[in-house]
Amino acid sequence: MITVTGTLLDTDGNALFSEVLATPLSTPVVSNGGNIVANYSALVKTNPSTGYWSMTLAQGDYTVQFSYNNALSPTVVQISVPAGSGSTSIDQLITSSVTYTSSIPVQNYVAGTYAIPSGASSGSISGLSLGFSPRLVILTVAAPSGGLSLVATVVGPTSNTGWSFAMNAATDMVGYTLNWMAVP
Repeated sequence: MITVTGTLLDTDGNALFSEVLATPLSTPVVSNGGNIVANYSALVKTNPSTGYWSMTLAQGDYTVQFSYNNALSPTVVQISVPAGSGSTSIDQLITSSVTYTSSIPVQNYVAGTYAIPSGASSGSISGLSLGFSPRLVILTVAAPSGGLSLVATVVGPTSNTGWSFAMNAATDMVGYTLNWMAVP
């Protein structure tokens, strides 16, 4: 599974609050014994202050739709998610044709992931060597199948070497991942 990330901005470079819906384009897969493995869609919302979002997707082709501000015509792109693990920006996965590339300056940021151990309700990101002290750190928690819906927040100061975080509850199994983005 790959964590796909992005930032949704308007033409003036302002963050947009939006739903991001990824719908698979591939047909359901038939496994041994004639069982059908159904496709699934993923739905997240962008961070209203930054426009940042992330979602974890299995290998395959998807239509990603951004519905914002009651737009009559949502923004839609097609992406192809490779096999493997890790994190990548949506612009590296787009397969639909894009005829215009915006000249809006993209804000630099650094992103990463952290495997949260079972039973943890807090932790820290450390050992980083960022070229800046983050003015903003965005955290999202990706849960394993059947896991809890958890929220993480930064606790205390941030620095170029890391920060601490706390969650609204402890993880109940292995497989939780903290996705983070540090903005200068």
